[in-house]
Amino acid sequence: MQEHQLYLDEKQKIDTLLENNFCIVGIIENLSGTFVAFKQAEETGNAPQATVQLLIPETRKYVTNLLFTSRLDQSVS
Repeated sequence: MQEHQLYLDEKQKIDTLLENNFCIVGIIENLSGTFVAFKQAEETGNAPQATVQLLIPETRKYVTNLLFTSRLDQSVS
């Protein structure tokens, strides 16, 4: 049950950033987990940035699905 709660917490962090107009700009994987870099979609050079560390495999799958979905939406438009 604890792993599921960690998944929900990580997913909530990602969803909150996406709702606040952040987009994924990079993903780095290492032995400490997956680090997803976000940057707010603004025209200025000082756009806010954030990084979320993912430890749960289900959250990594969630991020991958988000990326594929956004790419498909871009190719259809």
